[in-house]
Amino acid sequence: MYNRIPAKSAYSPKRRYKTKKPIRGFRDLEIYQRAQEIAIKIIKHIQPFLAEKQYSYEREFCELSLNIPIQIASAHTQRFEEPEKAMGTLNNVMESCNKMIVFLEQIRDIYTEKANIASNTNNKDDTATSSVQSLECDLTENNKVYILCEEMIKSYNIDRIKTLNLLKAWKRFYKDDKK
Repeated sequence: MYNRIPAKSAYSPKRRYKTKKPIRGFRDLEIYQRAQEIAIKIIKHIQPFLAEKQYSYEREFCELSLNIPIQIASAHTQRFEEPEKAMGTLNNVMESCNKMIVFLEQIRDIYTEKANIASNTNNKDDTATSSVQSLECDLTENNKVYILCEEMIKSYNIDRIKTLNLLKAWKRFYKDDKK
């Protein structure tokens, strides 16, 4: 007789099965969507700040942020006809993410000051929502850019990891396709 697994251990709420949308084009790739969102945030919020501070690498920084979604789109286009070139392009995407992290860390450390978030934590009646609401009012432009840089550094780090996972999947697909 087979041992049956109890119902509680067979289904874990932490690991729910999700069906992913089929990828019909590069716009369906999560890394493309994330890279596009970050590029827009950079051009809208950080680029004017850098122009005001006369950051010497402003142009390269903005071009690189806009180039990452373009590289992802071209890699997706190349993946069937020229898989080695597509994998090389994805390697370039990971390199570009690393460069963006370096640029953002430099901007954060040179031109901004750390946001003083814990200033009103002495009062136990403060809730998380009220501190977030006060943040929006109390932050200077430098503090807002600092927080944006922190968010974007994390996002580019996640994008780099997701790009590596996509590269591994394409390599497996390419190996299976050769057989």
